[in-house]
Amino acid sequence: MDILFSRTLELLVYPPASSLVFIMLGAIFLLTKKTSLAILTTSFAVVTLYFASIPFTTEVMSDMLERTPPVTPELIAEKRPQAIVVLGGGRYWNAPEYGGNDVSGDGGLERVRYAAYLYRNTKLPIALIGGDGLKTGTSEAALMQHTLEQEYIVPVRWTDGRSQHTFDNARYAHEVLTGSGIERILLVTHARHMPRAQKAFEDTGLIVIPAPTAYSTPGPTQSGLRAWLPNARTLTQNNAGLHELLGMVWYRIFH
Repeated sequence: MDILFSRTLELLVYPPASSLVFIMLGAIFLLTKKTSLAILTTSFAVVTLYFASIPFTTEVMSDMLERTPPVTPELIAEKRPQAIVVLGGGRYWNAPEYGGNDVSGDGGLERVRYAAYLYRNTKLPIALIGGDGLKTGTSEAALMQHTLEQEYIVPVRWTDGRSQHTFDNARYAHEVLTGSGIERILLVTHARHMPRAQKAFEDTGLIVIPAPTAYSTPGPTQSGLRAWLPNARTLTQNNAGLHELLGMVWYRIFH
C-alpha cells in the first residue's frame, strides 16, 4: 500500500476526523428526521473523541503495548549483543531554522538520543534503519545519521534508507547486518512500537534484545482526576497507540 494513501486513511479513521464524520452523519439523520440514528451517531462521536483525548486511555493502551522493561547493563552483559539497531521515528519537515531542510523529528530524536546513551555505555556499532516513503530525497536513516554524528558525536557503522514500514525495517536490517556477521542486536524504538518491531525482527532470524525508549509515563498533569480531562497532546499520543494496536493486527494478517 502506498504510504501517502495509508497515512491519509489513518487520518480519516482516527479521531478527531472519524468523530467529525459521525457528527456529520448525525446532522444528516437529524435533517431527514431519523432522530434515533442522529442521537446514536452523535453520541458515538462524542464518546470516542472524549476517550481518545484523555490520559486514562493512554494508561490503558500503555498497559497493553509497553510491557517490555527497559534494558539493563546486566542483561546486555548476559546477552552480548553485537550491534545497536535504531529504527526511524519521523522527521521535522522543511525546518526553517535548519535552512529549510528536513531533520529528525521528535520521535527520531528520542530514539537517537537513547542510542547515543547506549553507545557510550557499550561502544557497540550502530545501524540506522529508516526509509524515505514520500520520496523527499533524504531517508530517515540519513537524517538520524546526521544527528548522531554531528550533534552527539557518535559514529554510525551502517545505514539503510529503503524501508517504508516496520516489516521492511526488519528485512533490510537483516540483509545489512548478517552480511557483516551480526546476529544479536539491541533494538531501539519506542516502547509502544517494540512488540511489533521485535516480532518483525525475530521473524527474520535475528536475535533481539529489546531496548525500548520513550515510555508513556504520566506526569503530574495526567494523574488522578486529571487523567479524565481531555487535551490535544493526549489525543496525538493515543492516536500513536491506536496505530500500534492496528499495526499489530495488520502484521498478523499480511506478514
